[in-house]
Amino acid sequence: MSERRIQKLCEENRVMGAVRFGYAWAIPKDAEKPADARKNLKVKSKGDSWNAKQYSDYRR
Repeated sequence: MSERRIQKLCEENRVMGAVRFGYAWAIPKDAEKPADARKNLKVKSKGDSWNAKQYSDYRR
């Protein structure tokens, strides 16, 4: 995870216990990585295989 992404997560109050000191953020050692907030995560299982027809049907 990039430094900039961590800064954005802190600004959005998604890192519990993070405190801003001037231009820097103090993050507790025991802070957990925030959950992924994207809504439409499509995870393909191992058995799934995509072909052109399935993809074109999916896009409609």
